[in-house]
Formats: sequence, C-alpha cells, structure tokens
Amino acid sequence: MTFEALITKITTGIIDPLVGLMVAVAGLVFLWGVVEFIAKADNETARAKGKQHIIWGLVGLTIMFTVWGLVRILCDFLDVSCNS
Repeated sequence: MTFEALITKITTGIIDPLVGLMVAVAGLVFLWGVVEFIAKADNETARAKGKQHIIWGLVGLTIMFTVWGLVRILCDFLDVSCNS
C-alpha cells in the first residue's frame, strides 16, 4: 500500500465520516439553542441556556470546518488525493 493510498483511506474512511457526524451534532445543538431561545423568550434562565447552546453549536461548527479545511490543506501540501 502506498502512502497516498493510506492517506486516502484514512481521510475517506475515518476523518470524513467523523467530521460529518460532528457537524451534524453541532448543527443540532445550535438549532436546539435557537428553538430554546425563541420558545422560552419569557424565561430568562431558559434564554441563557439557549444562548449557551447557540454559542457551543457555533464553536463546534467552527472547529469541525477548521479541521476539514486543515485536512484538505495537508492533502494538498502532501500532494495526495483526499477524495474517494
């Protein structure tokens, strides 16, 4: 197995599905925070909890897209294909 084939298998078989799962989880946390923030607008404690979900959802999305971008930069730097 060549180095390029190993990198391709790792990125397409492990990293891409994990990043996709984490993006989905972070997106759900963000959306849950928005729903919580809007639905419980009269309750200050619930609004604060909704804000925290929104913030952590955005942090998670930012981290996941950054990881995805860094993997692509690394693949370009090493001149290997990271696509299936």
